[in-house]
Amino acid sequence: MSVAKYAPSLPGYKAHDSRENNKKTCYFQTVNGHKFVSDRDDKSPSVPDLSTSSSIASMGKSQSGKFFPSSCLDSTVLNFTATVSETPLDSNVSRERRCSILYHVEDGSIKIVEHAQINSGIPQGTLLRRCIVQKEDGSMVTLDDIQYGEDIVIYGRLYSIVNCSGATRVYLENIGRTNIPPSKTEAEGELWGDMQDVQWNSFRREKNNLKEFMEAKLGNTVNNSGREGFQQYGNMILKFLCSWDDTEHLYGDVSKFVLCYHLADDTVEIFNKSSKELFPKLLKRAPLPREFTGSTTTFGENNSDPSNDFYHFTDFYIGATLNVYSRHLVIHEADAATREFYEMMENPLGEADMSFAEPAVFEFTRKVPPHNGFGSEEDSLKSCVGPLCPNNPPSRSNVFESRVLSFFGNLVTEDSTDVNRKFVISYYMQDKTVKIQEPPVRNSGFVGGLFLSRRKVKKVDGSGEYINEFDFKVGEEIRLLTHKFKIIGGNDFTLKWLADQFE
Repeated sequence: MSVAKYAPSLPGYKAHDSRENNKKTCYFQTVNGHKFVSDRDDKSPSVPDLSTSSSIASMGKSQSGKFFPSSCLDSTVLNFTATVSETPLDSNVSRERRCSILYHVEDGSIKIVEHAQINSGIPQGTLLRRCIVQKEDGSMVTLDDIQYGEDIVIYGRLYSIVNCSGATRVYLENIGRTNIPPSKTEAEGELWGDMQDVQWNSFRREKNNLKEFMEAKLGNTVNNSGREGFQQYGNMILKFLCSWDDTEHLYGDVSKFVLCYHLADDTVEIFNKSSKELFPKLLKRAPLPREFTGSTTTFGENNSDPSNDFYHFTDFYIGATLNVYSRHLVIHEADAATREFYEMMENPLGEADMSFAEPAVFEFTRKVPPHNGFGSEEDSLKSCVGPLCPNNPPSRSNVFESRVLSFFGNLVTEDSTDVNRKFVISYYMQDKTVKIQEPPVRNSGFVGGLFLSRRKVKKVDGSGEYINEFDFKVGEEIRLLTHKFKIIGGNDFTLKWLADQFE
């Protein structure tokens, strides 16, 4: 034995574990869903000998008495054919019923199934679910109890074994049983006759109406009395433009609809043309009654009954009023295909009537408050609810982008203190704005600087137009807002530019 086994477990060092197997020992084994104590020394389960005994007790144990896993058991299912006789409560005549007894060799459980028969009149299917069947004395029903030609009682019912399947016959021969049924008994052939050749997959198959089938077989074919429209016109649809005037009610409006008339079955379908409607259809495809009496007719019913007074395509024309379930729709127009159809029927629709009332359009006018003097007039207009003036026009040509005309002027006033005041008036040709500045003069008593901030200035003649560069003329007076100025000159660039413009 290694010395490392007895070394202490120090930090950073762990002795090697020399044990060969750390797996825990299992003391139980599961057989058919049940726990059994297993022998730890017996590693390999034994296989049962089915030739010695076919009881349920011997199938779960080996010769040594040890239980083995279910994977070693035989999963064969034996199929026996049996008959059961019963007498109904309302009759004294007994009847024979055939069923299949399925015996599972793996655990000895039994399942009984009765196959469905055509026109049997009784519920059929699984008569007994898979389970372990006990006899009256408490013992289990085994394969030895199911013998050909003998009867077996299972839960109060007497079953007579009459046959078995081919695979079951081979299995019984291999285990040495002598009482084996032949391939096909004469009694079974006489009892069931040709029922063995019935295709059971055709049971519960959807069938045609028996009455219509028999009538068609005798020569009376399908009634096509309601299909004359389809045979004559096919799938042709007539389309009309209609309107419904509901302005007499509160919040009412004039709504537009498209009426589609199906010639195949004389049905009407109405679609909403206005996008404000919640539903795309006013009327689904159905016959349209002239007067609504409270009972509806669905699509597919026979509309040829004279008691059903429905609209026909001969009732439609330009200007006609249709009563669509208390809504009065007026026809105004039809498409080209519909007009050609009515002309072929020698009943032209006439000219279109597009004079239906349109919803009144109200134009609201806004009263602009007067300019209060703060900021520009455009800013005052935009301070109202929403802008009332258009956006700023694009800038003028790049030639005038940075051109500024500078003029010199005096203030025209009767006040002797303001007579000698000098001002520089700058005109910006890019956006037609004006700025006035006063040069500072020592001991004049006035603080020089900005006299009027840059802004657009309207003319005083009441035309509403803004002052432009041609309103500034040397030697003449010009009124800017509440002050009047006399232009006495300008810089060299301004004077040269004005001389070039007036030549």
